Amino acid sequence: MKSSAFQYELPEDLSTALKLLDSKDMDILPLAGGQSLMPMMNFRVAQPDILIDLNKIDSLKNITIGDGNVKIGMRL
Repeated sequence: MKSSAFQYELPEDLSTALKLLDSKDMDILPLAGGQSLMPMMNFRVAQPDILIDLNKIDSLKNITIGDGNVKIGMRL
């Protein structure tokens, strides 16, 4: 089965992504890799109106794990 139709967005900065995610009228899901979202969409378990790919946002690329926490997009 194939997924239902959806709009694909590929923002290059965090502020644009947050504006896209802030819609109350549509089902919007972020995609950042390592997820089972695409198979879920193919089986129509998830049917977002908009899929927002976060992979081009440089400020989210640094992930640090330590001291009992996870920091995303922060440099130590």
